[in-house]
Amino acid sequence: MNTAPAETPTAKTRRPFRFVVALILALAVGSVGGWVARGAQQMQLVTGTTELVTSDGDAVAMNGTSYAIGTGVMWQGTDKVWRDGGQPECLPPLSRGASIELGITRVKPAFGAPGFPAHLTWVRCLSLPDRIDGHTALARPAPLDAAYRAALERK
Repeated sequence: MNTAPAETPTAKTRRPFRFVVALILALAVGSVGGWVARGAQQMQLVTGTTELVTSDGDAVAMNGTSYAIGTGVMWQGTDKVWRDGGQPECLPPLSRGASIELGITRVKPAFGAPGFPAHLTWVRCLSLPDRIDGHTALARPAPLDAAYRAALERK
């Protein structure tokens, strides 16, 4: 009588099974990725000169369109330093004439909501405003360069 153990599957017989499992996982990941990508965000850059900042500084009109400025919006000053929140230096209340660039994120709504809501993601100040509350804005002095500042500190 043959008492040999039952034959165990070999690597050759396991290969098709592994392939089928990998194929099913790839299809699942691809389906989820495609579903997520349909609701992905689209960034739009808008550059122009401000026409008017509201009296509260919470909105700006530019290129015939109004944009709400959230309190936590990231912004880059004319010194090229990024800041997280606060009032952008180029958008003081009741000002106009600043050159700015806005990063607008358009988010595709989910669950059948209509439209493509826009969200102001960041503000880049390219220049300061030329008028504030109907008066000519005073030019700020240029920041001291690092070498000159170090020389002053040594004295």
